[in-house]
Formats: sequence, C-alpha cells, structure tokens
Amino acid sequence: MEKQSKVTVAAVRRYALISLVALIIASSIVFVVKYYPGGACKFIGSCPNPNPGPTPTPYTQPQYIPPTILDVALDGDPWEPHNLVHLAALAIANQIDKDTRENSGGMEVYVHFITSHSYHTDYISFSVPAIAAFPVQPTPPVCGSDPYQCKKLKDAYAVAYVTWQQTIKARQSDLAALQAKVHKLTDRIRATSGIFDNRGSDIFGAVLEAAQHFQNAPAHTRKILVLVTDLQSTTTEQETGPFSLSKVSIQVVFENCVFSPVQCTANNNYWRHLFLAAGSLSVTFSDPQISQAQGIVF
Repeated sequence: MEKQSKVTVAAVRRYALISLVALIIASSIVFVVKYYPGGACKFIGSCPNPNPGPTPTPYTQPQYIPPTILDVALDGDPWEPHNLVHLAALAIANQIDKDTRENSGGMEVYVHFITSHSYHTDYISFSVPAIAAFPVQPTPPVCGSDPYQCKKLKDAYAVAYVTWQQTIKARQSDLAALQAKVHKLTDRIRATSGIFDNRGSDIFGAVLEAAQHFQNAPAHTRKILVLVTDLQSTTTEQETGPFSLSKVSIQVVFENCVFSPVQCTANNNYWRHLFLAAGSLSVTFSDPQISQAQGIVF
C-alpha cells in the first residue's frame, strides 16, 4: 500500500512538471507573438519574406500606331450644314488627341476647306512627333532552393522595379506636356464649322490639294483622307487635272445627301470608282447618323 502511494505521488509530480513546462512554453509563445511578431514564425519554422519587394502595377503597352499623314477637307454651308461640319471637327480633333500617345509613329495633320475654289484653302497644319514605347515592366524573379541566390534576385528586381517606375513617371510627365500642346492645336479644329460659300463646291480642288500632301510619303506611312461633305461637286475632274491617291484610305463622313436614296447611292458609286481608279486603298461613306454613332476613327 505504501509502495502504491509512492508511485501515485511520483506520477502526480511528473504530471505537474510536464504541465509547468507546457505552461512556460505557451506563455513564451504568447509573449513573442505579442511583443515580437516577426519572431513568432520561428516557432513554426516558416517565416515569410520580411521584404517581399514592390507589388507590380499592371501596365499594358498599347498597339503601335504607324506614322500617319491625315488630311481633312471640310465643306460648309449651304452645301454641308455647318452644325454637321462642327460635329465632324470635334470628332476628328478628339481622335487626334487620342492618338497622341506612347508607341506611336507620329502624325502630320492638314485641315483645309472645300469652297468654290478649294485649292490652297489651308486652315491649320501641324505635326505630332513620334513617341517611343514605354519601357517594359521588370518581371518578378522565380526563386529556386538556394535562399542566398533568391535574395540576390529579389534585391535586383526591387531596384529594377523602382528604376522602371521612375522612368515611367518621367515619360508620362513628358507625354502629358506634349498632349497639352497638341490639344491647343486641335482646339483650333474644334472651333471651326466650315466656310460659307454659295458660289460653288470644288471637291476636286480639295482632293487635289490632299493628293499633294500625300506625295513623297515615306514607306509604311498611313495615308488617310477624311472628307466632310455632301459630295455634290460644282467642278469636274477635267477642270482640276489628274491626281494620285495611291494607298490612301478615304472616309466620307457626315455625308448629308439630300437626294433620293437611289441618287445618293449612284453618286457614292461614282466617287468610289474615281477614288479607286486613282489608287485609293479603301473608300467608305457614312451619313450623319452613322458618323455620330460610330465616331471617326483613323
């Protein structure tokens, strides 16, 4: 009986000792977690990287815009209503602003009027310089099993990312300054609604002037002619002389045809044939409703 009592006392003491040790360990963990959070992970053997590096900001490079020559010929009252000409001018100016961005090859812009004598009726012309693509965002490293090598890779990435951010910020600042200058120029386009000239509408003269703007264009240059007109010309090709529109994309927008649908279609077919015969790449026509709904996109 005495022997059994001694065994029981020993077991109790052993249990009390284990409980005390467990209590000390638990208290230590609570203390470390509360006052030294960074050291808590050592108890579980898995510590996160205290300096994981910057979180990448998503950036998608816009599609490249080739060098462009844009010629815009604006008709006016009483042939093309001034309110339609103004809507077209707004849309064209906004598209020029939109295309003034990184990863673009630059743009030459010519805006002139369709009058009774349209040759040399320049309103405004300017150039937008080519804008290089922004530098590519650094790629986060993929670590192997070597912690030392992993740290080197992460440190190098952190430096590269900060440098990239600084470069992007500087480039964005330069781009914003250029966009502000271009916007002042496109405001001139927004301000116009054509010229009133009831003596006639010399569309051929306007096309001849546009053709001269496209001459000697460098290879791989987009050539775009936007005509804001009802396509009712009071002059003829014979009066103007021949012209070349080689590889020019032509958009007739806000076309305010006041004749029957059959007559309007026949007139469009005449101009399409004439433009394609002069070497045009494509010819499209859109009435005021479609032009306003779809916008003018170069």
